[in-house]
Amino acid sequence: MRTGREVADTLRSGDVVGEVAVTITDAMIDAYAAAVGDFDPLFMEKDSSGRRTAHPELLPKIAMESLWTPTFERMPNIRAKQAYTYLKPVRTGRMYRAVGRVADKYEKRGRLFVVFEAVFKDEKGEEVLRDRRTQLVLTEAVTLRG
Repeated sequence: MRTGREVADTLRSGDVVGEVAVTITDAMIDAYAAAVGDFDPLFMEKDSSGRRTAHPELLPKIAMESLWTPTFERMPNIRAKQAYTYLKPVRTGRMYRAVGRVADKYEKRGRLFVVFEAVFKDEKGEEVLRDRRTQLVLTEAVTLRG
C-alpha cells in the first residue's frame, strides 16, 4: 500500500481526480432537509415554475463521493480548509456537472497540503458553485492528538 505522500507526489496541478453529473430532485432536497433539520419554506416550497431551490450545500455533498472519494481513499488525509462560493441557486429538475481537479500542492512547516477545486456548472454551462478544499496529507511527519 502506498503512503499518503507517495500518492500526493503523483498529483500535479490541473490533474482531474473526479467528475460528476447530477440532476437535483425533490427527494434529494427532502432527504437533505431531514438530515440537517432545515425545513425553511425557501427549500420546501415550489416557485411559480414548479421548481424548488436546493439547500446551498446539497450539491457539493452529493457530488463528494464522485469528485473526491477515489483520491482520498488512496491518500490518507484530513480537511484543513474548505470554502464554497455560491454563484447561482441550484434548482430541481436541472442537471449540474463538475470536474474535480488538483489546484495546488505545497508544504508548510514540514506538512504536505493538496488543494482541490471543483467548479459546478448548470445545463447552460454557467458556473453555479465553486468548492475549494485543502487537505492535509497524513504522512509520518503528521501526528494527530486527541
